[in-house]
Amino acid sequence: MNNSLESEAIQKFRERLNQRNLAGINVTYRVSGGMPAEGRIEEEFSVSGNNLATVRSVTGTNPPQEASAEFTPAEVQSLLAQVGQGIDSLVPRSEARFLPDSVVGSITLEIDGEQATFYFLVDEEDRLSQNKPIAPAIAQAIDTFSNLSQQLLQQGGN
Repeated sequence: MNNSLESEAIQKFRERLNQRNLAGINVTYRVSGGMPAEGRIEEEFSVSGNNLATVRSVTGTNPPQEASAEFTPAEVQSLLAQVGQGIDSLVPRSEARFLPDSVVGSITLEIDGEQATFYFLVDEEDRLSQNKPIAPAIAQAIDTFSNLSQQLLQQGGN
């Protein structure tokens, strides 16, 4: 990745993680796409430095589901550290090229109002077949985001 805006965002994000200064940080994980016949997926999970997480999900023709919860500072630090370790294996919008009907994910880092978004294929088999590998740390973070989203939605959050 050679885009200075994205590189700068990653550097700021990692510095703030190392300082354990998460104020003004928000990380948003989004998933969208899929085959229209199978029902498209739209999911968004955000976690902020103030320890609040929210999730919104729409699958196919089902009504939207929303939930939120508060996490401990240690849980948030751990999750964001996973993101920080592997975020540079994802690509910015200018380099994101995926086959039609792929389920595409993104992670947006927001630091004090400045944003940078990075993209990836959600399905591991698609990543292999389209030669779009990602770092193990970010794959673990993505799994954690997905699992937390499902847990919050099942609990009903709020």
